[in-house]
Amino acid sequence: MKKTDPWKLAVILLGLILVFMAVKKFRSPRLEGNLPTALTDVDTAKVTDIIITPAKSRSQPVRISKAGGWKLMNGTQSLRLEQGAGSNALRMLMNLRPERMVSKRREKWNELNVGDSTGTRVQLMAGTSVEADLVIGRSGFGQTPTASYGGPAYTYVRLYDEPEVYAVGGFFDAQFNRSIDDWRDKAFLRLKKDSVTRISFQYPADSSFVIERRDGKWLIGNELADSSAVKSYLSGMEYRNAASFAPVAPTGSPLVSVIFEQNSKRLATIDAWPTETDWSVRSSHQPETFFSMDGATRKDVFGFRKRFIPAEKRK
Repeated sequence: MKKTDPWKLAVILLGLILVFMAVKKFRSPRLEGNLPTALTDVDTAKVTDIIITPAKSRSQPVRISKAGGWKLMNGTQSLRLEQGAGSNALRMLMNLRPERMVSKRREKWNELNVGDSTGTRVQLMAGTSVEADLVIGRSGFGQTPTASYGGPAYTYVRLYDEPEVYAVGGFFDAQFNRSIDDWRDKAFLRLKKDSVTRISFQYPADSSFVIERRDGKWLIGNELADSSAVKSYLSGMEYRNAASFAPVAPTGSPLVSVIFEQNSKRLATIDAWPTETDWSVRSSHQPETFFSMDGATRKDVFGFRKRFIPAEKRK
C-alpha cells in the first residue's frame, strides 16, 4: 500500500483550518447563532427615569420620570404626560429581543441610523445609575417570498457601548424618535354631551349668547335653535384633543369663554386669549396647560350665534 505523504496531510489540514476561519469571520452576521436573548436586562421596579435623546431634536432630551406616577419633565417643570406613555415605553424597551445581527462594522451605523448623531439614544435610569443604554435606529418591513416589502416590522438597535447592530421585531423608531411636545397629553376637553343643559358663549361687546335646553328643546333666548347644530357642536366637544401647545402662558383675563352647565352646575369651561398669530386656549380639563389654536380650529370650538340658528331664519 502506498503511504500518504505526511506533509501533504499537514498542508490539507492547514488549508481546511484557514477556510473555516475565513468562513467564520466573513459569513453573514444573520447566520450568527450567539444572539443575546434581550438587549435590556433590567429590574423594572428600580427604574426611576427614561431619558430619550431623539434624533429629530437632539438639543432637547426627553425625560420621563416615574416618581409619584409617570410624568414628563422639561427641566424642572413637570408636564402632563400622554396617558399610559410611560408604562408603554418601559414595556416596549423590555421586549427588545434580537432576531438577527445586522452588522459589526461602525461604518454601517449611520446607514442604519444607529450612529451617535443619527440614532435615538434611550437610557433607563435607577437614580443616577444607568441600567440600560441603547440606540434605536431605522425601522422598516421585512421581505416576503413574493415581494420585497410587506413582511413583519423590524427596527435596528445597538447597545450604546458596543459595535453590534441587531434587528429586533417591531416598529420602535416612531415610538421613541419624538420631541417633548409629542409626549405631552393632548386631551383638551372631555365632556358628557347628554349632561349639558346650558351653554354660555361669553364674547366681547354684545356678541354673547346662551343656548339652553328646556322641555327637551334647545333654545337661544326664547327662540328655537337648530337642535342638530347644537348636538353636532356638543359631539365635537365630548372627546376633543388639541394638536399643538402654546409656547408661553398668556396673561390677563381671557377675551372669550365658553361655559358648559347642567342645571346651574358647571361641567366645563374653555378660555381663550388672542396672540399675534393665533389663540392660546385652555380648558378646565387641563387648566395648567395652554394650547395653540389656529383660525379653522377656533371656529369649531367657539361657535357664533348664526351657527345655531335654524337655516330658514338665517339672514
